[in-house]
Amino acid sequence: QTHEYNLHWLLDDFRLQETEEYGAIIDLEGNMLCLRTGCSHQASATWVRADRQRRRGWQSLYYGELIPAWSYEMSVSGSEPVIFMTMISPVSRSRSPLSLTYQELSTTLEQWGLACSDYIIKRPVASMDSVAER
Repeated sequence: QTHEYNLHWLLDDFRLQETEEYGAIIDLEGNMLCLRTGCSHQASATWVRADRQRRRGWQSLYYGELIPAWSYEMSVSGSEPVIFMTMISPVSRSRSPLSLTYQELSTTLEQWGLACSDYIIKRPVASMDSVAER
């Protein structure tokens, strides 16, 4: 059975320096952040701002009010479990918002002195038959 999985971020109407399928450079009044995403499966992603036809890219603090906002959505279809990853970090001049990989996430967490992502993201457990064969 195939399922549709979606990751959705709604950001304030910040100025985006660059938008790529897997991230963006966000300008917070001169403080630059890099938002990067990744997925365990082949996925597609889009950025939308103030799109009335698709009704995406809006926030509403009060009833009847529409304020432009950035909407990021990553979608994937599949029958297996899916892992989405997001990292927000200060901008490195040498880094553009490329797809975030599982290995890169693990390495970054280890550099920060945190557990490897294997402990954070529960991987599917092998069947009892394959465990018994070891």
